[in-house]
Amino acid sequence: MRFEELKLAIATQFELTIIGQDYKRHNCQAKLIGYQKPMRLMVELINKPPQVLLHQGLKIEGEVNTALGHAHFESEIDELVQGSSPYLILDYPSHIDYQQLRAEPRLPVDQPIEVVGKTALGMDTSPMHGYILDVSCSGARIVVEKELTAMVTHISMGVMLSAAGLERDMTVLAKVVAASKTSDEHPDYHFAYGLQFLDLQAIDQYFLQAFCHKLELQARQLSCYR
Repeated sequence: MRFEELKLAIATQFELTIIGQDYKRHNCQAKLIGYQKPMRLMVELINKPPQVLLHQGLKIEGEVNTALGHAHFESEIDELVQGSSPYLILDYPSHIDYQQLRAEPRLPVDQPIEVVGKTALGMDTSPMHGYILDVSCSGARIVVEKELTAMVTHISMGVMLSAAGLERDMTVLAKVVAASKTSDEHPDYHFAYGLQFLDLQAIDQYFLQAFCHKLELQARQLSCYR
């Protein structure tokens, strides 16, 4: 697989590992700024470790979560551009190790929700607030303000979605699949979970498909290809 096949949107954030001259690995966050012809990438380092000295030829590794899976690539710094934060010009990765994790694309979104946990014994938790981090027609990843205990197997999620000039206030039943990674965008929400939607009403299913299609179109408009 080649890097351009990932079709990453400009401003996509990903994990970057800088390998120092002492072979120590330093992790930081990076943001894709753009593509430079003929074969280079431009990225911004968001939180460079202060002890790392950047220079041409330094090896790096990248980890990118995509709509369908996870990608790993290796490169090296071709040029360093100083600014308010460091900008790196990277050699274009010649090969991508890609692992597909799902059949449908998960699309990034930042949508407020209200969640009620449900146990196998028929008990409900008190309502809690949270956000959808990404969504597909079959599931989502969310962050919430309180932990869902092991007794909570399902949730009821209230969310307002808009598509095609219409809004719909939906209440969706979902299975809690696994704990997931939280988001730096919501530092006060310390618990994240992957969900599988269950028994969607036909109108909710159609509306969710329209909402996901809208997100896909927006992502394509932001994409920049080599």
